[in-house]
Amino acid sequence: MRLTPSIHVPTAPTSNLPRRRRGLSIPEVLISLTITAMVLTAMSSAFIASSQAITANDRYFRASQGARVCLAQVTMQVRRSKQVLLVNSTQLKLTCFDNVIRVWNIVAPTSSQPGSLTMTDLSSGATYTLCNDLAVAQFGFQTGPDSNNSTVVTQVGLNLTVQLGNNTVRMASAASPRSSQRWE
Repeated sequence: MRLTPSIHVPTAPTSNLPRRRRGLSIPEVLISLTITAMVLTAMSSAFIASSQAITANDRYFRASQGARVCLAQVTMQVRRSKQVLLVNSTQLKLTCFDNVIRVWNIVAPTSSQPGSLTMTDLSSGATYTLCNDLAVAQFGFQTGPDSNNSTVVTQVGLNLTVQLGNNTVRMASAASPRSSQRWE
Protein backbone atom coordinates (compact mmCIF):
# COMPACT_ATOMS: atom_id res chain seq x y z
CA MET A 1 0.00 0.00 0.00
CA ARG A 2 1.20 3.17 -1.03
CA LEU A 3 0.54 6.29 1.01
CA THR A 4 -0.16 9.47 -0.78
CA PRO A 5 -0.03 12.76 0.98
CA SER A 6 -3.37 14.40 1.40
CA ILE A 7 -3.49 17.92 0.16
CA HIS A 8 -6.27 20.20 1.17
CA VAL A 9 -7.29 22.51 -1.60
CA PRO A 10 -9.27 25.58 -0.44
CA THR A 11 -12.56 26.06 -2.13
CA ALA A 12 -14.66 29.16 -2.66
CA PRO A 13 -17.08 30.00 0.14
CA THR A 14 -20.43 28.48 -0.24
CA SER A 15 -23.69 30.35 0.30
CA ASN A 16 -24.66 28.46 3.44
CA LEU A 17 -21.56 29.65 5.36
CA PRO A 18 -21.92 32.99 7.24
CA ARG A 19 -20.19 35.85 5.50
CA ARG A 20 -18.14 38.40 7.33
CA ARG A 21 -19.89 41.79 7.31
CA ARG A 22 -18.14 45.12 6.94
CA GLY A 23 -19.78 48.52 7.86
CA LEU A 24 -23.35 49.34 8.79
CA SER A 25 -26.50 48.77 6.90
CA ILE A 26 -28.64 51.73 5.79
CA PRO A 27 -31.33 51.18 8.48
CA GLU A 28 -28.65 51.09 11.18
CA VAL A 29 -27.11 54.33 9.90
CA LEU A 30 -30.52 56.05 9.81
CA ILE A 31 -31.38 54.96 13.35
CA SER A 32 -28.01 56.13 14.71
CA LEU A 33 -28.35 59.49 12.93
CA THR A 34 -31.85 59.96 14.36
CA ILE A 35 -30.66 59.25 17.89
CA THR A 36 -27.68 61.61 17.45
CA ALA A 37 -29.94 64.37 16.13
CA MET A 38 -32.29 64.02 19.12
CA VAL A 39 -29.38 64.16 21.59
CA LEU A 40 -27.89 67.25 19.89
CA THR A 41 -31.29 68.98 19.84
CA ALA A 42 -31.75 68.34 23.57
CA MET A 43 -28.23 69.59 24.30
CA SER A 44 -28.73 72.79 22.28
CA SER A 45 -32.07 73.45 24.01
CA ALA A 46 -30.40 73.03 27.40
CA PHE A 47 -27.55 75.32 26.36
CA ILE A 48 -29.94 78.03 25.16
CA ALA A 49 -32.01 77.86 28.37
CA SER A 50 -28.85 78.00 30.48
CA SER A 51 -27.53 80.99 28.54
CA GLN A 52 -30.82 82.86 28.96
CA ALA A 53 -30.87 82.15 32.70
CA ILE A 54 -27.28 83.36 33.06
CA THR A 55 -28.06 86.56 31.13
CA ALA A 56 -31.17 87.30 33.20
CA ASN A 57 -29.31 86.60 36.45
CA ASP A 58 -26.41 88.82 35.38
CA ARG A 59 -28.72 91.69 34.44
CA TYR A 60 -30.62 91.42 37.74
CA PHE A 61 -27.39 91.28 39.75
CA ARG A 62 -26.01 94.34 37.96
CA ALA A 63 -29.22 96.30 38.55
CA SER A 64 -29.41 95.44 42.25
CA GLN A 65 -25.69 96.05 42.75
CA GLY A 66 -26.02 99.40 40.97
CA ALA A 67 -28.83 100.34 43.35
CA ARG A 68 -26.69 99.40 46.37
CA VAL A 69 -23.78 101.49 45.11
CA CYS A 70 -26.17 104.35 44.36
CA LEU A 71 -27.55 104.27 47.91
CA ALA A 72 -24.03 104.29 49.32
CA GLN A 73 -22.98 107.24 47.16
CA VAL A 74 -26.04 109.34 47.95
CA THR A 75 -25.81 108.74 51.70
CA MET A 76 -22.07 109.52 51.68
CA GLN A 77 -22.71 112.80 49.82
CA VAL A 78 -25.53 113.73 52.24
CA ARG A 79 -23.31 113.08 55.28
CA ARG A 80 -20.46 115.12 53.84
CA SER A 81 -22.60 117.95 52.47
CA LYS A 82 -22.38 121.50 53.69
CA GLN A 83 -26.04 122.25 53.06
CA VAL A 84 -29.18 120.59 51.74
CA LEU A 85 -30.58 123.14 49.30
CA LEU A 86 -33.68 121.26 48.14
CA VAL A 87 -35.28 117.93 48.80
CA ASN A 88 -38.62 116.55 47.67
CA SER A 89 -39.84 113.11 46.62
CA THR A 90 -38.04 113.17 43.25
CA GLN A 91 -35.11 115.57 43.68
CA LEU A 92 -32.21 116.21 46.05
CA LYS A 93 -29.92 119.24 45.71
CA LEU A 94 -26.81 119.58 47.89
CA THR A 95 -23.87 121.88 48.35
CA CYS A 96 -21.21 119.21 48.66
CA PHE A 97 -18.07 119.28 50.80
CA ASP A 98 -16.04 120.59 47.83
CA ASN A 99 -18.47 123.53 47.32
CA VAL A 100 -19.91 121.93 44.16
CA ILE A 101 -23.68 121.83 43.84
CA ARG A 102 -24.98 118.43 42.77
CA VAL A 103 -28.56 117.47 41.93
CA TRP A 104 -30.00 113.95 42.07
CA ASN A 105 -33.16 113.39 40.02
CA ILE A 106 -35.44 110.39 40.00
CA VAL A 107 -36.72 109.66 36.50
CA ALA A 108 -40.08 107.95 36.85
CA PRO A 109 -40.66 104.68 34.99
CA THR A 110 -42.91 104.71 31.93
CA SER A 111 -44.61 101.89 30.07
CA SER A 112 -41.61 101.59 27.76
CA GLN A 113 -38.70 102.58 30.03
CA PRO A 114 -37.77 101.60 33.60
CA GLY A 115 -37.04 104.36 36.09
CA SER A 116 -33.56 105.65 36.84
CA LEU A 117 -31.63 107.90 39.18
CA THR A 118 -29.35 110.55 37.69
CA MET A 119 -26.84 112.93 39.22
CA THR A 120 -25.97 116.30 37.66
CA ASP A 121 -22.82 118.16 38.62
CA LEU A 122 -23.78 121.82 38.16
CA SER A 123 -20.15 123.01 37.98
CA SER A 124 -19.39 120.91 34.89
CA GLY A 125 -22.94 120.35 33.64
CA ALA A 126 -22.29 116.60 33.33
CA THR A 127 -25.18 114.25 34.06
CA TYR A 128 -24.55 110.65 35.13
CA THR A 129 -27.03 107.79 35.37
CA LEU A 130 -26.38 106.09 38.69
CA CYS A 131 -29.08 103.44 38.75
CA ASN A 132 -31.43 101.82 36.23
CA ASP A 133 -34.36 99.37 36.33
CA LEU A 134 -36.16 101.21 39.13
CA ALA A 135 -39.82 100.40 39.65
CA VAL A 136 -40.18 102.83 42.56
CA ALA A 137 -37.80 105.47 43.92
CA GLN A 138 -38.41 108.24 46.42
CA PHE A 139 -36.48 110.70 48.53
CA GLY A 140 -37.68 111.48 52.03
CA PHE A 141 -36.52 113.98 54.63
CA GLN A 142 -36.92 115.26 58.16
CA THR A 143 -36.34 118.76 59.41
CA GLY A 144 -35.17 120.04 62.75
CA PRO A 145 -33.13 122.76 64.42
CA ASP A 146 -29.42 123.12 63.77
CA SER A 147 -26.86 124.56 66.19
CA ASN A 148 -28.19 128.09 65.50
CA ASN A 149 -31.81 126.97 66.11
CA SER A 150 -32.60 127.42 62.40
CA THR A 151 -34.89 124.84 60.82
CA VAL A 152 -32.87 122.74 58.39
CA VAL A 153 -33.02 119.31 56.82
CA THR A 154 -31.60 116.95 59.43
CA GLN A 155 -32.09 113.64 57.63
CA VAL A 156 -32.44 112.53 54.00
CA GLY A 157 -33.69 109.09 53.07
CA LEU A 158 -33.82 107.22 49.78
CA ASN A 159 -36.04 104.22 48.99
CA LEU A 160 -35.35 102.21 45.84
CA THR A 161 -37.19 99.25 44.37
CA VAL A 162 -35.38 97.41 41.58
CA GLN A 163 -37.57 95.13 39.49
CA LEU A 164 -36.64 92.86 36.61
CA GLY A 165 -39.33 90.43 35.54
CA ASN A 166 -40.78 88.79 38.65
CA ASN A 167 -37.73 89.60 40.78
CA THR A 168 -37.93 92.59 43.12
CA VAL A 169 -35.46 94.02 45.63
CA ARG A 170 -36.35 96.89 47.95
CA MET A 171 -33.58 98.95 49.50
CA ALA A 172 -33.58 101.97 51.76
CA SER A 173 -30.96 104.18 53.30
CA ALA A 174 -30.87 107.44 55.24
CA ALA A 175 -28.19 109.88 56.30
CA SER A 176 -27.88 113.06 58.28
CA PRO A 177 -25.75 115.96 57.09
CA ARG A 178 -22.99 116.42 59.66
CA SER A 179 -23.21 120.19 59.23
CA SER A 180 -26.80 120.21 60.54
CA GLN A 181 -26.19 118.14 63.64
CA ARG A 182 -26.37 119.75 67.04
CA TRP A 183 -23.42 119.11 69.30
CA GLU A 184 -24.18 119.92 72.90
